[in-house]
Amino acid sequence: QGGEKYLKKKKIISTKVRYDDLGIKESLENVDGIICIGKFEREHLDYFNEISNNIILLDMDLSPITQTCVALDFDDAMYKVVQYFHSKGHNKIGFIGRNEYNEISLQATTRKKSFIKYCESFDIDYEIFPTEHDMTGDAGYSIMNHIISEGRVPSAIFCINDPIAMGAMQALLDAEIKVPEDVSIIGFNDVEACNFTRPTLSTVYAPSFEMGEIGASVLHHMITGDDIHYPRRIQLPCQLKIRNSCK
Repeated sequence: QGGEKYLKKKKIISTKVRYDDLGIKESLENVDGIICIGKFEREHLDYFNEISNNIILLDMDLSPITQTCVALDFDDAMYKVVQYFHSKGHNKIGFIGRNEYNEISLQATTRKKSFIKYCESFDIDYEIFPTEHDMTGDAGYSIMNHIISEGRVPSAIFCINDPIAMGAMQALLDAEIKVPEDVSIIGFNDVEACNFTRPTLSTVYAPSFEMGEIGASVLHHMITGDDIHYPRRIQLPCQLKIRNSCK
């Protein structure tokens, strides 16, 4: 939405294309630039490079930097989460989420890697609860029920997005495990619904709208020649939003 707002303001025509569309080659023919939103494998990036030299990656932090990317500072975000839990006396923290392409060495920093690093730094026990499912409330509900059934519920949990956190919180409440009295939960993204859960959900605000605006602006200047075109990393800070799901 941030990218679309900028492009519309500058009267630049844009079209949405999914990377797995059958007609992707025809859709991208003769475009001046490409904004890639989300996580992509190397083969996809190589293919886009054949189409255009003007490429911006949003929400993907490459290492080494071979494309200009606008990403969130996941490392600092995870420091804030772990440090907050540590300051509240939690000595075991759970992490619910899936791999973020670190297994193919494209992603420079991931939340899981930084989470583990800072738990070890603060000498906090941790457990990773991975999901291969969609990043939905249903997935969070299912994973948390599995954790509860095995008796492995930590006193604090970080979830990789807000829907998973909401599903996990509902599973705890259904099992009569109180949030935040028994378990504290923090999500990620700060979607509007966080203000209306019971209890309201603590989360990490991710400036995704601003990321879109900046990415579109940089791409625009690359196309017009007003920008020196060389790969770089632009990182935006995240903010911890503490509400009523933590204690």
